[in-house]
Amino acid sequence: MLKFIKKNSPWLIMLVLFYIAAVAAVNEERGAESVSKKSIIKNALIKEGYEIGYEVSVEGPGGKNIIEFISASNASTKNKLHIAAVTPGPELETGIHFDSGLARTSEAAGKIGAILAVNGGYFADINEKIYSVGRVCKDYKVYADSVRHDLYPYFCVGGGGAADIIRAAEFKAMKPEKKAALKDYIQTKPLLVYNSEIPASLKASAEAINSKNPRTAIALTADKKIICAVIEGRHEMVEGMSQVELAKLLIRLKAVKAINLDGGGSSTIVLNGAVMNRPAGGLSPFALPGHERPVHSIIYFKQKK
Repeated sequence: MLKFIKKNSPWLIMLVLFYIAAVAAVNEERGAESVSKKSIIKNALIKEGYEIGYEVSVEGPGGKNIIEFISASNASTKNKLHIAAVTPGPELETGIHFDSGLARTSEAAGKIGAILAVNGGYFADINEKIYSVGRVCKDYKVYADSVRHDLYPYFCVGGGGAADIIRAAEFKAMKPEKKAALKDYIQTKPLLVYNSEIPASLKASAEAINSKNPRTAIALTADKKIICAVIEGRHEMVEGMSQVELAKLLIRLKAVKAINLDGGGSSTIVLNGAVMNRPAGGLSPFALPGHERPVHSIIYFKQKK
């Protein structure tokens, strides 16, 4: 055996080196593939000219990443945004929370123990009473005080935890037992993306094209991820986005459906109890940038007990 090794040592060394190189190449390819899959959002933002400012992953039981959060800015377009990509699963609860009054997004999120939350739908103060603009439902109970808007689409969460975005006509045509199976839903507008395309009505709207403001949106991807997006605006060097610009961005982030939520001073995203964006502070001349505006509802994600 020793004679064989000595006689063939050059070939054996070459064989060992070849094997090591092959294993390294396979591992590198697998690693690159893994990083690429985990960083689809990040890669898309970099391609759009964004500089990544802050990123963090939230792990669930067993070390599985359940939330990928990224803050990024683009000096040329005067935009700053905050994106959270949520991977739903049996350990994570998705829902809508509201009370009869108003509360800051961070307060509402803390009250229910949410890991991640964004502000929800539109609301109005009529004669010192808070009304939801569009229908809102929590734990199978519809909020009684709402301003009716039959054409607004819906963000829904079923009893099993699956999220969906449904057009108003589809919701109206649903069988009663199917509607009754929806645990939470919120009616808001406009629809930003449907079947990976921007609706014609949005592209035809001058306001949706030209009006730049802080924005909040929620989107769904083909691989069942939920994307929460908050766009800053109304402060120095940060203009905000139009609804069409936001829709285009969400499509680049692989959204197949997306819906706009209340924006402006309401736009807030909270992660692990911290407000991650700089809220615009509302339209009041006494509202200061950086201060949260109380809202009527939030969309949240929390670990199940």
